[in-house]
Amino acid sequence: MINTLWPSPLRRDLLIGIGATVAARPGIAFACHERDHPPCHTAALLSMTGATAQIGQDAAAGIHAMVNQLQQTDSQRRGHLNVVIIDSASDPKVAVTEIERLMSGGSPPSAIIAVNFSVPPSQLARIGLKFNTPFIFIPTYASGPASEWVFRLSPSMARIAAGVIGYLEAAGVQRDQPVNIVNTASFAGRGAEFADSLAATGRRVGVRVTLLAEASGRFTVLETEVLGAVRNSAWIVSAPVADWEVTVQAIRRKQDAAPIMIDAGINDPVPFLRAIGAQNVVVLSPFDPELVDRRPLARTINERVVRDIGHPLTPAAAITATAVQVLAEAVVAAKVRDDDYGEATRDSLRAVSLEASELILPWQGIRFNSTLQNEGARVVALGVRENRIVTVWRAVE
Repeated sequence: MINTLWPSPLRRDLLIGIGATVAARPGIAFACHERDHPPCHTAALLSMTGATAQIGQDAAAGIHAMVNQLQQTDSQRRGHLNVVIIDSASDPKVAVTEIERLMSGGSPPSAIIAVNFSVPPSQLARIGLKFNTPFIFIPTYASGPASEWVFRLSPSMARIAAGVIGYLEAAGVQRDQPVNIVNTASFAGRGAEFADSLAATGRRVGVRVTLLAEASGRFTVLETEVLGAVRNSAWIVSAPVADWEVTVQAIRRKQDAAPIMIDAGINDPVPFLRAIGAQNVVVLSPFDPELVDRRPLARTINERVVRDIGHPLTPAAAITATAVQVLAEAVVAAKVRDDDYGEATRDSLRAVSLEASELILPWQGIRFNSTLQNEGARVVALGVRENRIVTVWRAVE
């Protein structure tokens, strides 16, 4: 059977500390590890507690929904997937310790879904190489550098940059109008990487992009030294969720009508959009809520998530549900060689091919390129129109 280490509906008190139960309950955790069918024992590294617990809770709901959907509707994959939740406690040190403890056990998983922005891809790559185990990496923001063991499911930096430029063109921003990135100090480094990617994309269509400011929470300095000197600009905010609203407010005090884009990653943008309620503010997201009404699978997964945690699909829930879908494809096709489940799963993941119509995400499909980046991942722009959160832009390809 397809099983997880929590009951339905999800209960937060039963999820806390779930990582500690893995070694104590091997009969459940490794129930599917048998020689007569493909590898099936997998794991998910989620921040079930700590600062990013909401992302972890949403991700767990997405996994739970897709696992149950496969169990009930897909006879080919039924019995071939078992997911164990590991709590990283929103701490990179705990995350690495928990992964290595699981991998050092008697029956390591054939693949791990890693949803945790605080664990660098380089760490996952090191662990993957050490234990011959592939990761499906879903960072809070854009994917990191390439590795032969880290499959990057989320949109790449280049795809996010293409979304920025695509939205600006659709919104009628003039080609000679500067596009500026405000990057908070906690994202130092990432802002420069994002700016480089945007600049390269912008050059192809004549849009000028600069990394204008590192705000560091000093918004009086930001306003007086930066915003006051720049006019007729579009703005991109590259910052943690906690900084979104105060940064947007600082920009709007100086340039009320300037287009503002938030790079949301897998964070839930709905509370922010409801609070800010501005026509000129949009959020770039890998999830399109309108698909819930347009695709039957998205509607079903959304209904399951609502039953479990009481609110609709979020980007974290939708992407982790999709990661389960990818793993289900891979473990059925994997050819086990000499008990090397991880390498067999990695080879099978390389060959996964899903069409856009099969997904609950607004992507062009799922196919991993030579660097293991999903080439089909895309972003859409969400905004507020007539007091409703709607998709205001999506790529046309």
